[in-house]
Amino acid sequence: MVPKELWKQIRQEDACERRKGFAAIWEQRSKMAVSQADILDLYDFLTGEKDLETRSYGAIVTGGLNEFRRARPADKLQDWFFKPFEPLNGVPRSDKFTSLVAAVCDRQNVRDFDALVMMARFLPASRYYATKFHHVSLQRQDWRGIHLDEITTFCLLGHPSMFRRCRPVESLPALRFKLPERDAVWRGGRVSEKSKKHYHHVRQDWKPAFSFCYCTSQIASKEGGDQKVGERTDYAVVQRFQLQKDSVRPVTVIVLAGASSLGTAGAARWVTDGALGKMTLSQAKQFAGRDIVDSTTMEALLKVTGDVYSPPRPWWPECKVEKLFFDDSVNILCQKGPEIITLGIAGTGRIKPHNVKPENVRYILFDNDGVSIAGSPYTALIALCLNRAREKPKELLVPDLIQDTTLWPSGKCFLNNTNAFQFIHDHLQKHRLRKSLVLEEKSGRVHLNADVKFRHS
Repeated sequence: MVPKELWKQIRQEDACERRKGFAAIWEQRSKMAVSQADILDLYDFLTGEKDLETRSYGAIVTGGLNEFRRARPADKLQDWFFKPFEPLNGVPRSDKFTSLVAAVCDRQNVRDFDALVMMARFLPASRYYATKFHHVSLQRQDWRGIHLDEITTFCLLGHPSMFRRCRPVESLPALRFKLPERDAVWRGGRVSEKSKKHYHHVRQDWKPAFSFCYCTSQIASKEGGDQKVGERTDYAVVQRFQLQKDSVRPVTVIVLAGASSLGTAGAARWVTDGALGKMTLSQAKQFAGRDIVDSTTMEALLKVTGDVYSPPRPWWPECKVEKLFFDDSVNILCQKGPEIITLGIAGTGRIKPHNVKPENVRYILFDNDGVSIAGSPYTALIALCLNRAREKPKELLVPDLIQDTTLWPSGKCFLNNTNAFQFIHDHLQKHRLRKSLVLEEKSGRVHLNADVKFRHS
């Protein structure tokens, strides 16, 4: 971002002072995290510059600043997210498009066009000249002129099931968050209890036995103008993943979709207006406990609110990111660690903690989020949870944890007093349990703060 004092200097009445301001911007370029929005603001400002020498000098500085920004490593999560849209270095402009942003808009339902406009404003043709923006009808979709086999980056605005006869959508992987189908029946309709059950929701799945729905809600408005009739709360997903098209070239797919059109507009706004750019890529890597590369799968759940008007107006969504995952990481926004850990147990009947065998645990949930963990860390986490549920101790001596044969499969613990603390720190506390697990190596104690619950798998 260009500092306020430099903006103030390039607005001085004296043209010489304005040129000094642009010179200062160039000198401080390595200290500023300049975004694409900053570049566009500078160009817009220069259109009103009356002094030819200042306008020319400012254009040179702004162009160099843009190239400098593009040459720097993508340190913002937003830069990594949109990197697939950038044309390959050395590839000249042509009539062929390698990136596609698509929405479903027709005479009856045009609300997703708001999201398409937001994306088009963020990805200007001057830089993203290989990106095409396209919309089709829900019932009669026309992909003529779009060479889908040549697309390497595909952004879907709205429920993926709306895009028919579209090959990249036919092979979407199973992800955490899913949106229902039956668009022809429910799309564009009023939000009701029946529509929430069948269409207006985002479903989070984990294993065949567990799912959780985030439903759209709407209340009548008691305040505002005569045309304001309600306030809506919606949920949306932001997903970025790769499909292996052939042995050489993968396809990057981005899904920005809400349970209703409000969520879709909110998702587009969240990725473009800078909210996504507040987290650096290095921070995301640290919180996720893994490297983030082109093939990494990212999933975010957003809570979106907005006012409802009659007749309808364009959405003005307010967004809050609720959850953020990379591949099989835990929710990286939960820096304190889980408050509740749920163990899915095989069988039926009442579950008594002292009777639960570690072999019968089928999955683990952190605050309703599934956790992909296997091998020795999985076994150690189950042992900690079972001990917490049975004894509810304030503190636990590690030797007691190791020696309790009922906490370990077949009664055998792979840990010993020498390696236990380092193993628990590296594999459980550091990137998964975080502050929910307290280790005191000097006293030989470990404390699990989270509550442990059980449910049948």
